[in-house]
Amino acid sequence: MNTRLKLIRKALGLKQDKFAEMLGLAQGSYSQIESGTKGSITKQTMIILKYRFNINIDFLYGNSQTMFLNENKNSNDNNVIEDRIVMLEKTIYSQQKTIELMEEERKKILAQMVQPAICANASGSDISTIGIKSLNTK
Repeated sequence: MNTRLKLIRKALGLKQDKFAEMLGLAQGSYSQIESGTKGSITKQTMIILKYRFNINIDFLYGNSQTMFLNENKNSNDNNVIEDRIVMLEKTIYSQQKTIELMEEERKKILAQMVQPAICANASGSDISTIGIKSLNTK
C-alpha cells in the first residue's frame, strides 16, 4: 500500500508535506507510512483519498490498476481546493464556537468567585475584617 500511496501523491504532483496536510496527517507520520516504517493509513484517510482526490481504494490494495475513479483528475483540482476551503471554514467556525463557550465559562467562574467574597464581606466574616475587630478589642 505504501508504494501505491507514493504513486498517488506523485500523480497528484504534491510533495509529502502538502499531501500529508491535505490528508490531515503530520508530515512525519505520513513519511513513515509512505516509506513502510509505520503501519497503514486509517479508514478516515481512505475516505479523504476517495472523496477528495477521487482515488480508487482498490488501487491502494493492489486490486486494480486504475488509480482514479474518474481518470480525468484535472477536473478534480478545483474540487480539491473547494473541499479544502470548506474544511478550513468548518474548522474556523468550530474554533470560534469553542472560544465563545470558553469565554462564557470564564465569566461564570469569575461571577462565582466574586459572589462569595461579597457575601463574606457583608457578613463581617472577611479575614481582614476579623483582623481589624480583634485589634479593636485589645
